[in-house]
Amino acid sequence: FIIFFILQLKDDDSFHVKHPTFTRANKPSRPSPHPVYGERTDSTYGTTSAGLTGLKNFANNCYMNSILQCLNNTEPLVKEMTALNKHTLNHHSRSKGRVAQEVIDAFRNMWSGEVRVYSIKELKAIMGSIKDIFKGTAHQDSNEFLIILLEHLHEDLNKPAEVAILDGADVESGEKAWGEFRRKNCSVIQRLFYGQHKSTVICSTCNHTSATFEQFFNLFVPIPSNQSGVTLNDCIQLYMSGERITGWKCPKCKTERNATKKFDISRLPPILVIALKRFTQEDDSWLQKKENVVYYPLEDLDMSKFTVAGSEQRYSRYNLYAMSIHSGTLKSGHYRAICKNYKNQKWYLFDDQIVEPLQVQNVKNNSEVYILFYNAVTH
Repeated sequence: FIIFFILQLKDDDSFHVKHPTFTRANKPSRPSPHPVYGERTDSTYGTTSAGLTGLKNFANNCYMNSILQCLNNTEPLVKEMTALNKHTLNHHSRSKGRVAQEVIDAFRNMWSGEVRVYSIKELKAIMGSIKDIFKGTAHQDSNEFLIILLEHLHEDLNKPAEVAILDGADVESGEKAWGEFRRKNCSVIQRLFYGQHKSTVICSTCNHTSATFEQFFNLFVPIPSNQSGVTLNDCIQLYMSGERITGWKCPKCKTERNATKKFDISRLPPILVIALKRFTQEDDSWLQKKENVVYYPLEDLDMSKFTVAGSEQRYSRYNLYAMSIHSGTLKSGHYRAICKNYKNQKWYLFDDQIVEPLQVQNVKNNSEVYILFYNAVTH
């Protein structure tokens, strides 16, 4: 059969998640005249532990703060990005390198030990110029922000993607597709976050099979309905099992047919990001939030069972190091982050400018978890 490798950078509008607007009082902070990396007059300066800087909530931007804290505790990302200088950035990208520069400045300040509360006001302004939903004070989706932020960081640190069409056997073509992708894309974002999955569509009439290799940096998994004791493995399995589709144009039948679509992972990344589909929309009704408790492992998440048969995986087991969590309802909600400081190996709750230590038992199976960040276990 024919295997297609198609890499598509989605149009920004495809990521839009409709959320109601809510008002949340901004937390005060006191400016200081002693900047560390760049002038931030609305940040608060003073001695704190490295990596324990809070982030100011100035415009209902808790969704941004939550994601930035998770990325700030992604050790290889922080170490590589803070070693860069502005001359290495791609000034021909859509943001002209400004997104990467703002994130670099944030990382440097947040690990300096000299900034108690940092403001990402400039980053928000730049993201707002890229995507209108990030303007103003409307509450937005942290996963949508993460996807768009990583896309622009990749652009700022590398080249735009190109498309390649390849034929061949499963594992071999997957390797060829990945090699072609890497030849065009070698940023730290690609190296850390990007994996590859195989999408297989089987015609229900003639059983013709077509497989597409695509890159991902975020597994967006559904939560099983009407089921208690849901585990993260249950969610991943439901995502991989795929769905029945209609109107698929079968290359062999040369007409539209019903088909079955399923997924397998052909390459796992060093950093695995898994988002739970907590916000769902049925028919044309308003978005609903699924409140199911999802049980997730802090250590030894085994992804080998979800990979393409016969594929050799450099990474297959993962430990949790950060989470973006959402509390409340869609009408009145708030994003925070729970992260493991990679220097002292302790857990902390990041609630905008407030940073508090957490005992490990308070990290397990948090009912508000939305996005999980896992790093690969290497031996």
